[in-house]
Amino acid sequence: MPAIQRLSSRAMMALIAASPLTMPLQAEATDYAVTTLDVPGSSYTQSNGINNTGQVVGWFGTGDGSTSLGFLLQNGNYTTLAGPASTGYSVASGISDAGVVVGSFAPTTGVDADGYMQYGPESGYVYANGAYTVFQIPGYSSTELRGISPNGRYLSGFASSDVNYQGFVYDLVTKSFTMIGPVDENTLVFAQGVNDKGIAVGDKKVYDPSGYPWTRTGFTYDVASGQQTDYAFGVLETALRGINNAGAVVGFQSDMGQDRVAFVISESGHELITIDGAASSYGEGINDAGLIVGDYYDAQGIEHGFLAAAVPEPASWALMVLGAGFVGGVARRRRA
Repeated sequence: MPAIQRLSSRAMMALIAASPLTMPLQAEATDYAVTTLDVPGSSYTQSNGINNTGQVVGWFGTGDGSTSLGFLLQNGNYTTLAGPASTGYSVASGISDAGVVVGSFAPTTGVDADGYMQYGPESGYVYANGAYTVFQIPGYSSTELRGISPNGRYLSGFASSDVNYQGFVYDLVTKSFTMIGPVDENTLVFAQGVNDKGIAVGDKKVYDPSGYPWTRTGFTYDVASGQQTDYAFGVLETALRGINNAGAVVGFQSDMGQDRVAFVISESGHELITIDGAASSYGEGINDAGLIVGDYYDAQGIEHGFLAAAVPEPASWALMVLGAGFVGGVARRRRA
């Protein structure tokens, strides 16, 4: 058996915060209890964010492709979040501890000859106290909100123009934007999760005309210091999607010829999450209790949301979220 590299909590968090990781770290595998999250009556479901009170947000779609809408899951109940325009396309991506939801929507939509939704440039939204506020960065044709810190201070996402996709963090206290680069016609920068310390995570998708069409590299970005740190676990792509206040990170990675697989970086190290029956999986959000949400595709190509809780510690949290027992089985975190 290969040797296992064990890192202390302090050493692991220092690596996450301060230095690029260019090869997988290894740790003892831990089992997760996994629950599938499917909006009743939907054809696909994706869970994107979870807060410290156990509320989950995501989006779901119908079989004919004409509707994709956000949702809020609390105590086993799904509430549809249609967005400010109610055009049939909205996404819920992040939620604060106070229940403020961020996401994006398309002000105009249509259906093509094959019955699939076509939509124009997106705008972000903030949903609080039953009301939507549109969020758009001036000078960009499209804005997507992907994350909100647990305390509600920071918003994160990306904005696009004709050729550029640029990540950003917006500070609601100082009313200031921090733009995340680099920006050029071959690089797309996406920011997603952000924590109370103003540390955002995301990825850079780079197109190379001379070689393989694209690669994806994950990054963390510290708003206070301006330090950006890159991570590459997969040969082809590494995407960081969620971060909690302890610095634990979730995302997904892939290598040439392999399906995408979710991972978590925590005090235990860097570990892949494999879900029984899943062809591919994606880690999207993590809260301070270590509960992870994301999505996976089954063998039939159907997308499902999931909630993963380490066995046996946070099981009571999952019960609070779902209002029922576990139904999805066990995922074993493979040594990366």
